Amino acid sequence: MISGINPEMLLVLRFSHTDASRLLNWEHELEFEFKGNMYDIVKVTRTNDSVSYLCWPDHRETLLNIELNRLVDMAMGDNSENKQNNKRLIDFLQQLYPPEQTESSLIPEWDIGSILIYRENIVTRFLSIDLPPPKVI
Repeated sequence: MISGINPEMLLVLRFSHTDASRLLNWEHELEFEFKGNMYDIVKVTRTNDSVSYLCWPDHRETLLNIELNRLVDMAMGDNSENKQNNKRLIDFLQQLYPPEQTESSLIPEWDIGSILIYRENIVTRFLSIDLPPPKVI
């Protein structure tokens, strides 16, 4: 028994051997994830047809995993707020600098390439230099 844990906080989770291998995502031999929640194993009991785990629900690690997944989704551009912001930026850039030979309906809505098209357009419009320079009279 893990010292300092109230025995009333422990849960017994029982699975068939097949379900245990299919439903549990193992972090290591004494910790697994089940339905988005993390559990630390205190004791394992095996029978011919099932396995029971006396577990402590690790709420702190569950919350950390949720936050980590949220941050990864945000970094990978896989959240609705980021998608909405990308769409607003693309719409704004389309109004200012319509692409020269590109139909806007052909540009994928969430494609980073569409932002690059506008960036190139902006750079070439503002940084183009007429050569040779005008002659001073």
